[in-house]
Amino acid sequence: INAEYMGRAALEKESSWLDTMECPHVALDAPYVQRDVKVYNNRAADGCDGDGLWTKYRRGDHQRILQRTAEHVGVRAGDRVFDWGCGCGHKLRWLHELYRVRGLGVDVSAVAVAHGNAHNASGALRFCVADGAALGWIPDAAFDHAISYGAIYHLPIGLQCRTLLEIMRIVRPGGVVWNGFCYHSSSPKSVWRECLEGRPGITWSFLGNWRSTGVRKYMGNYDLMVHRAANSTHPFFTAHPIEH
Repeated sequence: INAEYMGRAALEKESSWLDTMECPHVALDAPYVQRDVKVYNNRAADGCDGDGLWTKYRRGDHQRILQRTAEHVGVRAGDRVFDWGCGCGHKLRWLHELYRVRGLGVDVSAVAVAHGNAHNASGALRFCVADGAALGWIPDAAFDHAISYGAIYHLPIGLQCRTLLEIMRIVRPGGVVWNGFCYHSSSPKSVWRECLEGRPGITWSFLGNWRSTGVRKYMGNYDLMVHRAANSTHPFFTAHPIEH
């Protein structure tokens, strides 16, 4: 029995969790959270009905990036997807439209999360206000894949590896974690090399730019993809050179 089969079996066992889950009741009092809450609540109030919380990319840019991300990750119809730093929930909603995924997004902005839940007509998605560095309330292998875009680098460097490992924990064996738009200045590649090199049961790589989407890649950032499988046969890793 291979790891991917076991992972999907574990996912089926936990499928009822997403149906019945409750958002955590936590105080967002960590300094790294408080730093961002006011900024992103203000952006959400003005931006959720437009381009979201971003100031650099427009909605159409994010849709193209999301579609290419889904292709690289290998999202399939009915998958369960976790979005760390989901903002207004646009990316999970687009994934639902494209692949009928079910999913959960977490963010520190209550305004953004409220928007996500208010625009979840299908009921297939959930959005929670949560400290993304504290995911102990989510069971192991609860999701097929996880995505995060332009979010994890907001954490203190000392928490970034630990948080990525927690995200990996809640993704089934055979699943993929996508950490997109990482800034060299606040999330240097050395953090991920120290975190991931030599760790058993995974294949990982830094990724190049997004020229093929028509979106101009901003200088000083990169993407990271982790497959929860050793000696990966994932189509992305067999078609692209691995960069560590």
